[in-house]
Amino acid sequence: MMKKLLRLPILMLLISSLVFLGCSDDDDDAPTNPNNNNDDFETALLDATDGYVYFDLAAKETVEITNPENSTDWHIGFNREIGKINGGAFGTLGMQAVDLETIGNEFGMDFDGLTEVPTIEDDQWFVSELSLVFNGWYNYDPSTHTVSPNDRIFAVRDASGNGYGKIVVTQITAGGMGALGDLEVKFVFDADGTDLSGAASTVDLTGDIADNQVFFSFSTGGAVDIVDPINSSDWDIWFDGFDVKINGGVNGMGDAGVYPIYDETNDFDGLTTAPPDQGASYEQDAVASIFDDWYDYQGAPSHELLSKGHVYLLKVDDSTYFKLEIDSYYHPEDATSAWYTINYKQL
Repeated sequence: MMKKLLRLPILMLLISSLVFLGCSDDDDDAPTNPNNNNDDFETALLDATDGYVYFDLAAKETVEITNPENSTDWHIGFNREIGKINGGAFGTLGMQAVDLETIGNEFGMDFDGLTEVPTIEDDQWFVSELSLVFNGWYNYDPSTHTVSPNDRIFAVRDASGNGYGKIVVTQITAGGMGALGDLEVKFVFDADGTDLSGAASTVDLTGDIADNQVFFSFSTGGAVDIVDPINSSDWDIWFDGFDVKINGGVNGMGDAGVYPIYDETNDFDGLTTAPPDQGASYEQDAVASIFDDWYDYQGAPSHELLSKGHVYLLKVDDSTYFKLEIDSYYHPEDATSAWYTINYKQL
């Protein structure tokens, strides 16, 4: 009897060992998500150090996008400290969003606590809106539906951040239905400084217009062919129909900026030196983004950007919602900036 009682624990021990080994093998073979460390939500590490990085929340992966304004294959994008969603001024997916903290929602700082879509009023949903600094450059006559240049002068820092120029549109006509017709500009450019006293050049860009847009470069003195403008530093001014964008801020990876010199003078020949470049004197294209208030700037000496921990509700359509929070702006291993750690989950 004693021998039988002893055999039973030994047999149970052998069975337990086999079960443990079997489970270990299954775990080793199971697929894993290297960005996800929590069963309750997804975590992703996004490299926004060199132009926009785009992320598909449903597919849980970064995606390569060459024409973000006309693509529905991404949900969010980041370029350095700037963020955007695929809707409004930035995309055709039609996304809307709300910063739950700014509207006083109880889950505004409680990512884990938000487990279902809260009630959001129609006027609380945010849609991205673009603000262009190269504006007011033409006159429109509604009685004849014609456009004409208004001789407004723009002082421009080029995409490299080293050269300065002055430019004025000298000829513009509408091609119908908002299309560009004839387009001619006059400019002076100093590639290495602020001297604008040189002889002016005039260039006709009409023949270079394709798909109702043309890209202008000060350094080449004319139009340039650009495939992916958001991630190119080879252009300075982008005539996108009658919207004019610069290669800086939200519309490009360059350092271009515009000084509103027309508020001070409209004398093209009399402007012989570029205005001082200090502070935010040279403005860049910007957007009213849902992510405008995601960080606190720490100032000197660290100059760090620390997340405020706000919870964002992203609406793709009436049946698809995601919650999202920005956890960090720095790489977890070497603290390099513009490496976003985001937490998100579909609700």
